[in-house]
Amino acid sequence: MTRHRIYEVLLRLYPRDFRREYEGELRTTFSQLCESYRGGSGRFWWRILSDVVRSSSREHLDRWTSGQPELGIRWFIACAGGTAASGLVIWLFMLAVEFFFPTRFDADHVARNVSRNLPTGVYGTIIAAVIGAAQASVFIRSIRRRVVWIAATAAGGGAGMPIGFMFANWIGRPPGFPYVAYFSGVALLGALVGLLQTLVVRPGVRQALGWIAWSSVAVVLGIATGIAVSSLFRHRPSLFVLVLVGFVVMPGVIGTVIGALTMRPLTRLARGIAVE
Repeated sequence: MTRHRIYEVLLRLYPRDFRREYEGELRTTFSQLCESYRGGSGRFWWRILSDVVRSSSREHLDRWTSGQPELGIRWFIACAGGTAASGLVIWLFMLAVEFFFPTRFDADHVARNVSRNLPTGVYGTIIAAVIGAAQASVFIRSIRRRVVWIAATAAGGGAGMPIGFMFANWIGRPPGFPYVAYFSGVALLGALVGLLQTLVVRPGVRQALGWIAWSSVAVVLGIATGIAVSSLFRHRPSLFVLVLVGFVVMPGVIGTVIGALTMRPLTRLARGIAVE
């Protein structure tokens, strides 16, 4: 296979509309480089491959984020970091509750643990508030609207978690599909959070429906991926590993998936409000 044939294959890494507009120029530049380059073949292809991968990734990111790659990347980092931080906050919260209300055993030797018996909405509110704060810090310029975004996200998480569990219990466990109920409840949680967030930014109906749908799908796939990753550490983990995986690694993986999947609809949603 000649150099030009190999380069034609590499050009397919670029978006189609980009190739349509610039493919001729890229081929001309490549031909000139082939004629003038005097180094080794390995170094030549390393230079070409690194340039194509870097530039094609940039073009895809630009299109995925509606021409706002910096905002998209900041959003991605905020979702990943905010979700990981929410796990740490929950862990510290549970330690604080245990400190002030330590586990006690009743007359029947049954453990009474306050932190584990708090309503699920309490944990949903805390988790969503931390994530919402991280998102708002890179997404919204107005302090007032940031506060409203955090409050809406917290309300969605606080209400969505118990509602999701109730919905899952209502569905039950269909034969052959043991996880359908659980992830249906998770999807409802994501949709409710997305719905309340759209009330803050007030986009068009089409954008709002898109954001709600992507929020729901992202939460489902994020939690599914987090569970899959955490299952790799189930072989007799130490307490430190157990805490690290449960409260940092798994939430971080969930946030990474959520950030990646909502990056595109977020940049579209951001057009209607003030962003940094």
